[in-house]
Amino acid sequence: MKVKDLIQQLNDHYKPEDDIFSIYWDKTFGAGMTEDGVLSDEQWETAVELIESGEHRDMENVNGEMTEIIRERVNEALEDWDVS
Repeated sequence: MKVKDLIQQLNDHYKPEDDIFSIYWDKTFGAGMTEDGVLSDEQWETAVELIESGEHRDMENVNGEMTEIIRERVNEALEDWDVS
């Protein structure tokens, strides 16, 4: 989700004085979940698309799912990386 879209959602559903609890991930935080601390733009975009395409009724699972998706993408990239 783009920041502008999140801001629009908040503006559409809440008043500025409302209290809410919010959790967000950005690429830097996602990269911190990888073994080498690196996450390409493409890997990040794929992870975001996969999370956004799911129906997450229980938001507690999103952190675990995002972590798993990022790790899978990084592991796939490392397997495909030819160092020879």
